[in-house]
Amino acid sequence: MLDKRQIENNISWLVSHASSPVKYLTHKYLLKTDPSSKTMKDLWVEVKNDRQVKSLFFKQRSDGSWGNGPYKLKTLQEDYTPFTPKYVTTVWILPILGDLGFDTNNNERIRKACEYVMSYQCPDGMFYRRKIKDSITNVKGYRQPTHPCDLSIYLTALGSIGLGEDKRFAKSYNQLLRMQRRDGGWVSEFHKQRFNWTRSCPWVSYFGASALYYSRNPEYRSQLINAFNFLVWHLSIKEEKEIRRFYYHGHNMVKELLMFSECEIDMSQKPIRVLLEWLLTMYHQEEGFFKYQGKPISRFAQRQDGVSARVMKYRLYHLIETDWFTYYLSRIALNILKH
Repeated sequence: MLDKRQIENNISWLVSHASSPVKYLTHKYLLKTDPSSKTMKDLWVEVKNDRQVKSLFFKQRSDGSWGNGPYKLKTLQEDYTPFTPKYVTTVWILPILGDLGFDTNNNERIRKACEYVMSYQCPDGMFYRRKIKDSITNVKGYRQPTHPCDLSIYLTALGSIGLGEDKRFAKSYNQLLRMQRRDGGWVSEFHKQRFNWTRSCPWVSYFGASALYYSRNPEYRSQLINAFNFLVWHLSIKEEKEIRRFYYHGHNMVKELLMFSECEIDMSQKPIRVLLEWLLTMYHQEEGFFKYQGKPISRFAQRQDGVSARVMKYRLYHLIETDWFTYYLSRIALNILKH
């Protein structure tokens, strides 16, 4: 994809021009700077003081939850759970903070958020959809059948903040693995029955794969590889022009490519090659950065694009900004070069 000189050029640009969080990640993952060094300690202070980071924590409630995250809704919803409404509540916010380097070991507010999410865990490892109070004001749970996508999003959130190998969630991961299908993916029972699907769903399977990836648990490696193989297969049956986009039928392309490259999936496979070649058209080689080429998020429409602007605000958050885009693609390129 990129050669060593180009990657080095990108890193130089990132160190000079990127935001504080991206500089921190560049040193951590691309330069492999010693975590105990003064450079990393100073950069971590800058991350904690970053405007967007402070804005995220400012919206956290006293119980550790988020009821309205970084994307403004028309009204602030008081009747919320860790999962709903989508994209603005706790299990959607934690992976953003986890990707920035926050976890339960280095931040008290992340620990508080984890406690809140855990309060929705059922004895069998599933999670309550919502909680209600009985007449004596004791909280009791109410759970609809948990779909694998719901469970996966909970586990992605917990894994992203360092709890993937925590024994308290072993039952939850076992439930997810129990629902994994022979083709490597997942499908919700609702869609299976309504559409009579005989194969897995890429939407649900992306979430399932993400949950196993963020667990960082080597015990799940074979199941993770099977999930990735399903996602690659699904892309392979589509026309090339269809998949040249950042988000398609549940696939979050850049994040997916990063996961593939880290887990040594064969990056020469046709759909992966198509995506990498397409992304390279956005590369400014002389300057050393990738710059997003596509429609503004506000112009996405469900009828035309199959996805709404509200969904894309989350899917493309911290992805299409020039520094983040360059960081992700440089990391993917470096992984490919190593293998």
